[in-house]
Amino acid sequence: MQISAAFLFLHLFKRGIMKNFIPGNHHNKSQIIRDVFKVNPAATNREIKNVIYKQFGFSVGSNLISQAVGTQGCRKSLAIRTSLIVEKCREVLVQCGNDIELAVRCLRMAA
Repeated sequence: MQISAAFLFLHLFKRGIMKNFIPGNHHNKSQIIRDVFKVNPAATNREIKNVIYKQFGFSVGSNLISQAVGTQGCRKSLAIRTSLIVEKCREVLVQCGNDIELAVRCLRMAA
């Protein structure tokens, strides 16, 4: 007896095994949150919720956003520090003649 993929999917969905499955290129809600966050790292929880609801048709909670990409306060402070760190890393890379391996070795020695 051969079972169709659609029947198997519906069976698993009804049993609750596939609750977090979202059709498309995404595996689960957390991955969708991460993808939205990559597009706009300065987005607030409310903005992330609105984008996900408009594009995918379901809502996510603030607790899931916090678990997936961190709390809103941490994300803001990290975004500011990250931009400063990236500038410094670019300077080190230029000083190392755009040799990434040499720049990584220098940064590891500094740590």
